[in-house]
Amino acid sequence: MEEIYPGFKECIDWKLDLVCWKLEGVAKSVSQAGTQKVPVRSEHVKGLFFAGDTAKGYGVAMDC
Repeated sequence: MEEIYPGFKECIDWKLDLVCWKLEGVAKSVSQAGTQKVPVRSEHVKGLFFAGDTAKGYGVAMDC
């Protein structure tokens, strides 16, 4: 990120590094499904996009 967006590291207020060797029982909450998912494009930061099963998406198996 720093290479593409110089100064990126200085703009981070906090971060959380997670390392899991095994992950079981992950289930979405109501706020992470359907119309309540976050949009793919950030409404507040130009050029910031979100991906994954909790971002809005369209097509087969997008809301499982």
